[in-house]
Amino acid sequence: MATKTDNGSTSARSTAELLMDVADDLRMLLRKEIELARHELIDGLKAQLLGAGIIALALISVLPALLFAVIALALWLPFSREVSFAIVAGGLSMFTVVGIGIGIWVMRRRRVRLDRSIDSIKEDVRWARDQMTR
Repeated sequence: MATKTDNGSTSARSTAELLMDVADDLRMLLRKEIELARHELIDGLKAQLLGAGIIALALISVLPALLFAVIALALWLPFSREVSFAIVAGGLSMFTVVGIGIGIWVMRRRRVRLDRSIDSIKEDVRWARDQMTR
């Protein structure tokens, strides 16, 4: 089969050569699509990380505000300063212990279980061994 090339000359190309050209073009198209997806993913991740950084800064800035609120609460209580600060410290300590307990409970409840994955891998290994011994 004769085809015309870019420079105007006629060349005979086999079907295999044409298929190889199509495969090369398809491979290049796939690479470009993957590169585009990677760039889009990186741009999205950058935006997400920037947003997370701004939120982290906002959370860090709230800590001094909470400190002033705790001090104001201690000074507002109708006891001596020592007793008021002890009451507030005890309340915060209890809040901390309860929070840690709830956090540990949630982590134990949602522990990652790999039993099915491990069983699946073992089954795949058994299948591969059976295939090799046949």
